[in-house]
Order: sequence, then structure tokens, then C-alpha cells
Amino acid sequence: QATDWFFSQQEFVIQGATLVWTDELRGAPPLSLDAVDLVVRNGVRRHELRLDATPPAEWGERFSLRGHFTQPLLARPVEGQGGLLARPGDWRRWVGTLYADLPSADIAPLRRQVDLPFDLSRGAGALRAWVEVKNAEPVAATVDLALRDVALRLAADAEPLAFERIDGRLSGRPPLGDAGGARSGELQARQFGFVTVDGLHWPAADATLRWRLDEAGALAGGELRAQRLDLALLAQTLGRLPVGWIGADMHTRVASLAPTGIASEVEARWDGPLVAPLRYRLQANLRGLGLAAAAAAAPAEGASAPAWRPGRPGLQGADIELTASESGGEATLSLSDGALEFPGVFEQPRIALKRLGSRLNWRIDVGAGGAPPRIELRAREVRFANDDAQGEFEATWHTGGEAGRLPGVLELNGRLSDALAPRVARYLPLGLPASVRQYVERAVQAGRANAVNFKVSGDLRQFPFGAPASTG
Repeated sequence: QATDWFFSQQEFVIQGATLVWTDELRGAPPLSLDAVDLVVRNGVRRHELRLDATPPAEWGERFSLRGHFTQPLLARPVEGQGGLLARPGDWRRWVGTLYADLPSADIAPLRRQVDLPFDLSRGAGALRAWVEVKNAEPVAATVDLALRDVALRLAADAEPLAFERIDGRLSGRPPLGDAGGARSGELQARQFGFVTVDGLHWPAADATLRWRLDEAGALAGGELRAQRLDLALLAQTLGRLPVGWIGADMHTRVASLAPTGIASEVEARWDGPLVAPLRYRLQANLRGLGLAAAAAAAPAEGASAPAWRPGRPGLQGADIELTASESGGEATLSLSDGALEFPGVFEQPRIALKRLGSRLNWRIDVGAGGAPPRIELRAREVRFANDDAQGEFEATWHTGGEAGRLPGVLELNGRLSDALAPRVARYLPLGLPASVRQYVERAVQAGRANAVNFKVSGDLRQFPFGAPASTG
């Protein structure tokens, strides 16, 4: 009855008051707010509130809190016997917006008075926030930030994040349920940028992330759009997120790849877990891309080791225009003063390149009955040059049969327009016996080669082709 009476008054005003907040449960020191002005105006279905107050000097400057709400016209069905119209004081059914304006605030004293969803140990600056509320629950929020000297930890199992400054607008909507029990959320960044204490600079840019959770709360799909992503900084940030947010597998993969470069005009959609999506589509322009190579996994205990075990290739300094999906994709590759790395293929796995250009297409055919997919890659118009050689080639590679999917089957036709003969041994693959590679290195002492045609065709498990079977 008291709330019904209060929110039925046309206007309620307090001016120049002092408010002292004592929280015995938290054990925090009393908080005194001075020059408090409170205004509440009510209509038939409208409620407007405003609170302006001056906090202690160590908290910051005078702040303002405002609210604009509407209430339903009709009462709840269970209240029908009390009248058809909704009660003015039934604030749990209100819909509207809360607004906070903190022109200058210090985070440290704030965390003594309120519980935050993460450990924000320090930070100072300006903040404005809009929170959409429905039935006493926040359903969306927008925050304008201009903060300095920020330190936070998102979860107990995550590394701390420290920033010299954070600027921009963040808006989001927590995962909300639908009729089927699934939930979807959204996070948007507008001209959002930051500088870490390590000196890493994320320029202001726009990005939108939407995601879906299934009934069990697991990630079921999502969508990402971004103007610009610094891959090295993104990897570092992902590495400091709680493991439960992105999964242990994603943490491990990102750390292993150690990506560098800039991705622009990124559009990505996926269905299923992020690590192993059922369907996906990705478009992006990549500049200065770098990905770390990795050695092949060790053979299972008791299994015989193959003659050579190519690992995951790496690259540095690549520019790529990419379109990819679960069934295949295409890319245009160019590289200037970069490098490719082929662990398990060459004794010196890193190959420096002055230039490299190619058009790539690949296809992924899903295996029947749970079998691994068949992968095919075509490289066309490949032109390369470095200090040792220059030439061009075209190649097709695909996975082998079930008995030996890797290293796969290769069809390669190429031509060297110029090459230094003493450097030939450097490019002999580890599939050749060490004695052969060492002989070529000692025997070829000088000379140049040009107009050299070469071809490789067959299952790479049997490379060098025509060689007698190894006795171990």
C-alpha cells in the first residue's frame, strides 16, 4: 500500500539533502552523499525518477541517476478481484530505461560498496550507462567509457588484464530464452579501442558479436562482424579470458598458432561449437598474417614411425583475401619479404621468400559413417622468388586413403627459371635418405640452373617414388 500511494503522487521532490548509506552486512564504511536532489514524477502509466548527488572527494565528481518507466495498464490475472487496472507500485512489472552519468569516478572505493560481475581492482574516468529493464530484470545495456589505469580480472582462473586507457561504446544483451529453451546474446563495440600497459594498441573500431546457447547452456552458434582485428592482441586477450568462456581447446589452439597480423572486413557465421562447428562461413581480408608452425604428433606407442612426418606449416608476412566454409573455399595469397615454414619436410624448415603469389581453392568432402573428411587443395599460378631460386608451379594435393591420410597424394608441375645449384640440397625433403641429401650437398659446389622443369606425382608415403622398401 505504501508503494502504491507513493507512485500515485503526481510529484515528489527532495532538495539539498544528505544521505548516509550504512551497509552492516558488507562491513564497508558508511557512504555519505551530499547535496542530494531527488525528483519522482508519476502519471497514469508513466514513472520518471532522477537522483543527483555529490559523493566524497575520493569517489569523484557529482553524478546523476535517472529512470524512465511505463507500467502495464491491466492488473495481473491473480489480482483481478482487486481491480482491472494495474497497481502503481507493482514496479516488478515496469518496462523502461535506467541511466547513469558519472563524469569522473574512481573505481577503488566503488568496489567496497557494490558487487561487480568481475574483479575490477582499479580504474578512473568517465562513464555513462543506459540499462534497459523489463520486469525488474536487465535485458540490455549500453556503456560509454573513457577510463584510465584499469586493472581487472574476469574470473579467478583468468590472468589479470591491465590497460593504460579504454575508450568507446559497448552495448550488449545477455542470453535471453525463447520458446524452445535456447538463448541468444549480443555484444557490440562502437569506436572501441584500448592501450594495454604492455604497449599494445587496439585502434578504435566497430565490431558485433552474436551467439546462441542451447538448452544446456553450451555454445550452439554465432555471428561476428568486425571492421578491424589485431590478431596478436586478440590472441593475447583470448588467452586471458576464463577457460569456461571459450573452452580449454580454444585456449590451447590460439596459443599454438600464435597469430599475428590485421584482419579487416571480417564476417563469420557458425553453427555448433566454435572449436568444431557443424557449418560455418568466413570472409576476411588478412594483412601481414603470421601463423606458427608445429611439428607432427608423435606416433602412437608401438606404431612404426614413417620415413618423414610433415607437421603443420607456418607462414609470416602473408596478405590473403579469404572465403571459406565447411565444404571448402578460395583465397588469393601474396607474400613479400616473408617466409614459409615446413616442419618435418625440410631439414631447415623455414624458407625465406622475397615474393610469393598464388590462387588457392580447396574442397572438404564429409566422410561417410563418421570417417574423416577428404580434403583437396589446388594451388594455381604459384610464382615465387628468393635468394636461391625463382620459378612457378601448379599443384593439387589431397588426403590419402584410410590407411594413410597423411602426408597425402601430390601432383606438382613446376619450372625453375633460375636457381643456384649449390642450394639444391637445402630443398631436398626429409623423405629422401640422409645419405642422398648429404651427398648432393657435398657434390654440387657451384653453378646455376635455368629452364628446369620438375614434376612430383604420387602418394607421399612412398616418396621417393620407386625407392626400394625400407627394412627399418
